[in-house]
This record gives sequence, C-alpha cells and structure tokens, in this order.
Amino acid sequence: MIKQDVTPETNCAQSEPTVLPKRVLLGALLVGAVWHVLWWSLPPVGINALLGTGLAWLLWWFFLRGYGPLPVGTRALGMLSILWAALPVWRSYPALTFFAWWAWLMTLFLALPRYFPGDAWRATFWGWMRMVGAWLGALIPDVLRLLLLTESRERFFIRYGRAIGLGLALLLPLGLCFGGLLASADPIFEHYFVQLLSWNAWWEVLGRLLVIGLFAWLWLAGLLVAWHSRETSRESTEGPSFEYLPWVSSAVVFGGLLLLFGFFLVLQARYLFGGHVALQTFDLTYAQYARRGFGELVVVAVLFLGVLITADAFTARPNPRAEAVFRGFAWATLVAVSLMLASAAYRLGLYIQAFGLTSTRLQVAVFMFWLLVALILAAWTVRRPKPHPWPLVILLPYFGFVLTLAVMNPASWVVRVNVWRSRQGHELDIPYLIKEGELGPEVWVALEAVYRDPGALSERTRHELGAAIACVAVFDEVRASMTEDEASQSDVDWRGWSWGRWRGRAAYRRLVDDVRENFPVRVYEDRDSAGTWQRFQVRVNGDWRSCYDMSGIMDIYRYSED
Repeated sequence: MIKQDVTPETNCAQSEPTVLPKRVLLGALLVGAVWHVLWWSLPPVGINALLGTGLAWLLWWFFLRGYGPLPVGTRALGMLSILWAALPVWRSYPALTFFAWWAWLMTLFLALPRYFPGDAWRATFWGWMRMVGAWLGALIPDVLRLLLLTESRERFFIRYGRAIGLGLALLLPLGLCFGGLLASADPIFEHYFVQLLSWNAWWEVLGRLLVIGLFAWLWLAGLLVAWHSRETSRESTEGPSFEYLPWVSSAVVFGGLLLLFGFFLVLQARYLFGGHVALQTFDLTYAQYARRGFGELVVVAVLFLGVLITADAFTARPNPRAEAVFRGFAWATLVAVSLMLASAAYRLGLYIQAFGLTSTRLQVAVFMFWLLVALILAAWTVRRPKPHPWPLVILLPYFGFVLTLAVMNPASWVVRVNVWRSRQGHELDIPYLIKEGELGPEVWVALEAVYRDPGALSERTRHELGAAIACVAVFDEVRASMTEDEASQSDVDWRGWSWGRWRGRAAYRRLVDDVRENFPVRVYEDRDSAGTWQRFQVRVNGDWRSCYDMSGIMDIYRYSED
C-alpha cells in the first residue's frame, strides 16, 4: 500500500515538470549567503565577481537540468557572462570594470529569458520587450507564488511561525537574565555580551539579512525566468508589426538629415582639412577647433542609429519601390554619418596630439571604432527582410568595445603615448600618470618599464618622475599611519584580488625601493590660522621642491588649533 502511494507521485513528478522543487529555495539562500560573503562591506571588484557568477550559473543548471537540454547558444552566453566577470580579475582598470558589469548584466538578461529555446540572438526589440515583461513578472508575482501561494506551505509557515515566535518571546527574558549573570562573572564575556545587545550589532545583522535576501530573491527570479522559457515560442521574439508611418514621410526625414549632414561635411572639408588659412577666418587654431565637437559628433552618430531603428520599426513599405527608397535613403545617410564619425576621429587625433592621451580620450577612440562597426551592421540589417534583430546590432559592438579595452590595457597605452610625446618635445603630465584612481594599479607596471628604460625619458623627466613617485610613497605612508591602516583594503581583502592589481602593487613597491634613496622626502608641520598642516618636499638635484608641484598630491590637514 505504501508503494502504491509513493510510486504514482514519483511518476507524476517525472512526467509533468510544471512545478519547481522546494529545494530551489535552499539554493536561493545558498546563493544569497555566498554573494553576501563576497560583497558585504563593498570590497574591490576582483575574484568575487567570478566566484559569484560561477556559482549562480552552476546552480541554475543544477535545478533546470531535468527540464530539457541546454542549447549551444545558451551555453555560449553563460560562458560569455563568466568572461565578463573574469575581466576585473585580469585587468585592474576602473572604467573596464564598469563596462564589463554592464556587459555582464546584458548577457544574463539576454540568456535567461530564452534559456531553453537558446535563440536569444534572434530577438527583435519586440522580443526584448517580452523579455522585460518576463523579468518583471518573475521578480514579484512568480517569486511570491513560489514562496507562499500553496496551501501546504501556507499551513507550514503559519504553524511553525507561531511556534518560533512563542519560543523567541520566552527566550528573550531568560537570555537577558542568564546573560547578565554570566557577564558579571567574566569580564571577557561581558565585553561580547554588551556588544551583542548594542544597536549597531543588531543593525548589522539586519543589514546582512537584507543583503542575503536581496541576492537570493534576484537569483530565484532569474531561475523562474529561465524555467518559464520552456513554454516560450520562437514567434514571441518577433511580435506584431507597428508600421504606421508612410514611407514618403521617412524619405523626407532622411532626405532632410542627409542635406544637413552633407552641408556639415562640406564645412569640415574646408576648415578641418583646409589648413591654418581657412581657420584664421574665425581666429581658431587646430587645437581649439578640435577641442570642440568630437564628443557631439559621436552623440550624433548614436542618436541617428536610434532614429534609423525607430524608422525601420514604424515605416510601412507596402511594395518593392517603397522598400528600395527607404533602403537608399537609409544607406546614404549612414554613409554621411560614417564620414562625420571619421571627422570626429580626426578631431580627436588633433586633440591628443596637442594635449596628450588620457583614459577618457582612449575610451572615446575605441568607442568610435566600434560605433562605426555598429553603423556597418545597421546597413547590413536594413537590407535584410523584416523582422530585424536590432539588439544584435547594439550588443555585438558593445561587447567588442569591452573586449578591446581589456586586450589593449589602457593604462599601458596612455603611458606609452604620452612618453612618446615627451620625446617629441612636449611636457609629460606626471601628476596625471601617477593617479591610480583613473588608470588603475596597472599604471605602475607601465611606469616601471619606462623608468627603467634609459632611452625612454630625458634625464630631467626621469628625475621628475622618480621624485613624484617618492612623494606619493611618503604621502601614502603618512596617511596610512594617521588612519592606523597598514595596507589598503584591496591589498588585504582576498575578495578583491585580481592579477592586474597584484602586478600593479608589486611594481609600485619595486619603484618605491628604487627612488627612496635617490629622492628623499621630508615632512614638516606648517601652522596657520586654520590649524596644522603636514607638508611634503622632495629633493631633486640638490634642491628641495614642493611635492604638490611634482606630483599633485595635497597637504594633509592634521587638526585645528581650537
């Protein structure tokens, strides 16, 4: 009789996979607890991102493996998300970490709603709207339904919730009584008992529980989105047609923009490529002309891409003639926008030649290249029959942009280009190069290579670089002693470990050892009406010079006279 009761339930569970097992809740709590450990107190982004992503994908696969095979496309997207999480472990570059996180989010958003169909790359924008609806539906209603909306679970929570609440109510006075007696008997126990009763401890416990719940909730919602994709048809990624705009109206819009862009390009050919004589008409230099405009031209290209996508979605093309006119105007305007993008790149080159390369300028240059790729993909997409996979046109260039930054190592490029400019007679912006906050710790690897290369810098510039590094080292030591920190959080917290950060900090320590004897730094106190300041000076070629002039580091305010 027992076998007859158990066997049908087992067979039913195997033949009707419509309900997720209850153990997914334990999986969600595990993910929440692990992600809480990895991210509590906001450590630097490093190996924690890779470990958390790997765990999330492993448990998604573990709970969903019985509901159907995983398509190749979904596996590829899963590996791609792990790649984005691994980039901060490879490169310690702040901007790359930011861009990689966005790529990570977009990859998960693309993969999970089409987990079992595996055709997320074919999605149109209508398909992406359906994906947004799936995510929103899973975040609140589906998770609540899984947690509460079954009669057996409701009875379970009511029954045991009341029992646990009664037990806690009885434990509280007894625990306070016995705890107070034990605290009087042992001073060490008293210390921890008082800390346990403090509001700060309870606020921290509450915060940790909220973080665990948040990560568990998000992971569970992703699991439900992937699970619901079993019933998602391929047609749901295409959707209805919204062709409300006559093709003649689109032709007028594209024709007007083409005239406007063409007039701009004619001016560019005259003033940007026509030499100083043409620019003297407006009393401008090449640097002044280049400083204005390259950012705006990039925005124009991005906005036109959005206009083209919108026009493609809403323009009615009832016959081949209308289709040919639409494509012709779209292609002609894309060519004009591409030429404007080339003009923006030329302006940026002039600006870099005049003022040097920075992290932001390098990112803009790489972004311009991949924006041109996006325009080429847009031209290819327009020639294909509808529906058009426009998300592919946006995602592929963005992913290429992120990977290009990772492979290039922007900190090394910035150092090498600016050192090359210094050999052409330009000043080397040393205070900018030693700003680790923008270029990341790996800048010290590039600076070490330059400092040790006898032919890379002039003797004067090499001395100035060594003096600046010596100033930074002493400044860091003084600041660390004031805050009673022997090392930064990124050096001691294993969660934020990355290969790039480790290499950078090792190169920094080697550089400091080399410059400490050759460029001594003295720290003295300067009193004024505001209080007492710690000021830094470095000796270069026998002369004491301000560290602020050499490296841009600020004096440290110690205390007020009051």
